Amino acid sequence: MNPPTVLIIIDPLVPAAARARFLQAVTDAAPIARVLSAETPKGVLHHAADAEVIAGLRVTAPMIERAPRLRWVHAFGAGVDQLVSVPGVRDGRIVLTRTVGAFSPIPEHVLALALAFSRRLHVAVRNQLAHRWDRPAAIGWELHGQVMGILGLGQIGQALASRAASLGMRVIGVKRTPEPLPPDHPFYELEHVILTPHVSAASPRVFDQMAAVFAENLRRYIAGEPLLHVVDAARGY
Repeated sequence: MNPPTVLIIIDPLVPAAARARFLQAVTDAAPIARVLSAETPKGVLHHAADAEVIAGLRVTAPMIERAPRLRWVHAFGAGVDQLVSVPGVRDGRIVLTRTVGAFSPIPEHVLALALAFSRRLHVAVRNQLAHRWDRPAAIGWELHGQVMGILGLGQIGQALASRAASLGMRVIGVKRTPEPLPPDHPFYELEHVILTPHVSAASPRVFDQMAAVFAENLRRYIAGEPLLHVVDAARGY
């Protein structure tokens, strides 16, 4: 096959060192490929016409529509709901793969918040900042025997369920739906709620794991081998 043009979409928040390692891993996996990178939607659209492969965390329908040569899209994330209905992906003309096995920080992030609430650390921190010693207000409870509800039981949800169960919690999985919340959502005002943006997976190690998954698939793509973690567009994962 002719050397493909590979367009990598890397979020500008990714540390420079992690970004460099990512691009190096891609280059090592496919030295014959022409590798381009972009950080903004405008930059992606500028290069999309030449791209045979697009990989990124926020690949969108307009990017795919502007890439007539596109044959493969790789999502850095695990969820691909926004892509499975895009023409080309939906009809199987464009192969869609996703990242699997790179999101171990997410269950830890969730459990950290659960433990913080059960031990009322959110109250203790507020009291500390106010120079207030209030022992009764900081007395919490244990997670053992409590119920954890999980929206979506994919690879991440299952890992969280396993960790929660190891603490003696009862786990209930329900269908996914969780973001972003509108500015007037009542959750912002609740004292017993901690909201975080989509950062629970973010860590330098995660970017290296994402690079490893994509680099292996790119090597397979160049060699004409079957790709890993191919998404069934009809099922959505």
